[in-house]
Order: sequence, then C-alpha cells, then structure tokens
Amino acid sequence: MTKSDALIESKSLRETVIERVDALEKVKKLIMLPGDIHASVEMVSEYFEVSRKAIDSLIFDNRDELSIDGVRVLRGDELFSLKEMGLIGKTASSFTIIPRRAILRIGMLLRDSQVARAIRDYLLESERDPYAGLSPEMKAIFIQDKKYQQLDNRVDQIERKVDEQITLDHGEQRRLQKTIAKRVYKLANLPEYRRPMFREIHREIKDRWGVGSYTDVKRKELQQVLGYVENWIPKIVGY
Repeated sequence: MTKSDALIESKSLRETVIERVDALEKVKKLIMLPGDIHASVEMVSEYFEVSRKAIDSLIFDNRDELSIDGVRVLRGDELFSLKEMGLIGKTASSFTIIPRRAILRIGMLLRDSQVARAIRDYLLESERDPYAGLSPEMKAIFIQDKKYQQLDNRVDQIERKVDEQITLDHGEQRRLQKTIAKRVYKLANLPEYRRPMFREIHREIKDRWGVGSYTDVKRKELQQVLGYVENWIPKIVGY
C-alpha cells in the first residue's frame, strides 16, 4: 500500500486532514455553484475527471462520512428554489449538493482518479512540510514568523510563572492586615477575645493558601483571601 492509499484505507487519517480544503484549489481549479459553497455531482465528477456514476457510487458507499461533511439531497421547497433560479431542469425530482469538505473527502476516497491521487499526495506532503508550495522567499518569511511566535509564547510562559510567584508588596500587606483587623474587631469587643481570633484567622490563611505567614500570600490570590477574610467566621466556641 502506497502512502497515498493510506488515506483511502484509514478514516482516522482522513480526519487529521479533512479541514485542508485548500488542497482542492492547489491541485486544480474547482468550479462551484452560485454562492461558492456547494458543487453538484456533475461538477465534482468533472473536477476529478471521472464519470458521474463513479461519484454517485462513492457517495452511496460512504454516505455516513459524507453526510457529516454536508452532502445533502435537496427535495421540496429547496429543490423548487434551484429550479426557479434556473440551476437545474424543471423535471428534476432531486438534486445532490456537495460542499468543499465533502469534495476533499471524495478526493481522499476516490481510487481511479489522477486528480484525487494528486490531492492525497499534496495532503501528505504538506503534513510533513506546512510550507509546501510556497516560494523560497515566502517560506523564509513564514518560518521566521513562526520563530517569533514561539519566542513570544516562551516569554509569556515565563512572565506567567513569575506573576504566579510574586508575593504581596508592602501596601498590599497593609491592606490585608487592615481587612483582618476590621473583621476581628467587628466580631469581638474585648481584647481577650480578639487575640485568639487573630491567631485563628492567621492560621487558617496559612493552611488554606500554603504559606508560612499570611503576608506571604501570592499577589494573584489577594482578592480571594480578602473575600475569605471579609466573610470569616471563627470556629472556636466561647469568644
């Protein structure tokens, strides 16, 4: 089995490249119905240089895959609209429409077509080389752009890691301290009650956020800690 035939035999392999509808125009000019969304069976057979019967047979044998890709048989009002537009004969009882995604799948399934084989070869080659078909100058531009994108991504990752490790500055520590004090003073009037409350809330913050001191809370977690403090209820009975 050739590499090109692998696409014919493997549905999972077809799924990896099914979005590459650009391959159709790379190989041969594709004529579509008005609207540039669908083609007819005749248009598809002319594109692949095979008989209409070959396309009809392939659609029938692979209708599950192709229906997912959007192949539909029009009847009723939809068919009447095409007749009114003069796109099909007045006596037609049905009309099959085939979108680009389905045309590409037909190209991956059709054995006896040089055009289909060229599409499969292009898909497999472009999977190995995403810049296949570009001029050397354009290829160099895309490769350089990709390097810059990769560099930007690495910088972003480093910055995110740094941000995650940044602890509170002095002003933020003071804000947290004042919020804790405000909550404790609201819950207790006597100093002998406040001291154990301060110890308890400090201990809970350290345990919940895994820090050695409540002042070591990460900056990115400050709002979460403040919300917790503002709604904190002491667990120790007897205050």
